[in-house]
Amino acid sequence: MKIGSVQILSKTMNTGTNTISFTDTQLDTIYRLYKSNNTLTATFILTTEGNYINSKTCTVTLNGNQKTVRRNVGNSWKRGKVYINVNGIWKKAVIWINISGIWKRGI
Repeated sequence: MKIGSVQILSKTMNTGTNTISFTDTQLDTIYRLYKSNNTLTATFILTTEGNYINSKTCTVTLNGNQKTVRRNVGNSWKRGKVYINVNGIWKKAVIWINISGIWKRGI
């Protein structure tokens, strides 16, 4: 899986049903690439042992949030999600940072 020129994931697949899971580091990389947008373009590339290559490009829409906060608990850094209470209802929140005048999602 690539987003632009950044390779996010390389995985050996098996015949039948496969599940793609991402590590926190891979998710952080994807999340950073969204910058201040809610969509990005990802390319999935399939290469077989017989040198068959095919690819599919799709739009990936951000829905929800990633573990964007870090907290030191008992001398161990933990990752967590941020919530905000709006009129008595708890909702997922996203931390934003301003870098050189450009707002981006924080990690």
